Amino acid sequence: MKTYDKFEQIAGFAKFPVAVMANMESQDFELMDLTPDISADVVQDLSERGMLFVAAIGIMEGLTKIALAEAIDAMTATALIRAYAQHVKGKVNGVAWQMKPDTREN
Repeated sequence: MKTYDKFEQIAGFAKFPVAVMANMESQDFELMDLTPDISADVVQDLSERGMLFVAAIGIMEGLTKIALAEAIDAMTATALIRAYAQHVKGKVNGVAWQMKPDTREN
């Protein structure tokens, strides 16, 4: 039987799994749904912003689980969990939610 690491467990078995991408220097964070079809534009944008994978978050057995790729402080972890809760609320209610304001023109 295959043993799954903490990231594979969230990616493969959690409800509403996301990757947390971050530029720790600028404190720029983004939650991304874990899907196999991430566009090249998204990858380029993350690269230009100096974003790296820092965590995976998902709901397993009714509890929010976070798997960290690197240590983060308690305030940052709390902010990410709150942002994740809003992300899930939006998914359940069918509303897109973003961590940062959408400044695009209509």
